[in-house]
Amino acid sequence: MIIFLKKKHPDINHVRHTKFFHLVASNRRRANFIGQLEVGSVVLSDPPVIKKVIELHFKNVYNKSDTIPVKSFDFELCKLSLDEASTLENLFSDHEVWGALFGIVSSKAPGPDGFNLGFLKKFWLALKLDVMIFFNNFYKGIGDFKAISLVGYVYKLLSKVLSNRLGKVSDSIIGPQQFAFCPGR
Repeated sequence: MIIFLKKKHPDINHVRHTKFFHLVASNRRRANFIGQLEVGSVVLSDPPVIKKVIELHFKNVYNKSDTIPVKSFDFELCKLSLDEASTLENLFSDHEVWGALFGIVSSKAPGPDGFNLGFLKKFWLALKLDVMIFFNNFYKGIGDFKAISLVGYVYKLLSKVLSNRLGKVSDSIIGPQQFAFCPGR
């Protein structure tokens, strides 16, 4: 494929567009300009004074230390039981990875490798061993792991499996006073 680049030379459209955007920017600047400011019964018109008054106003507003007095913290932090903690540290099972795989939408956009999760679902029997090697390497701390947005479907699958594990014990570690993003609360 050949890409032709347009030469940069001034033409009437370029001049017209530049003039248009300059007018828009000038109008915005005029609309945002504060020519006078009334503070109490005094009208200020000197720009440096107006700037200083506005700056002091917002410093006062955002530097206030208004707090609500709290008498006591009578709540107990939630903890995982030993059984729940051990489920988070177990080796990954084929069944667990398979369940997470089928809990993810297949038709999402492909990753940098060009494959989406539909590919992995369709060829699970052929790719299962490689995927499980990846999961076991992750468990053992072996490998070069990158941010999820920079990699393909296997890392997304890993994050789904880990979030499923946390979801199973989330009721034990999230107190009853916390209800946002907790199903059934």
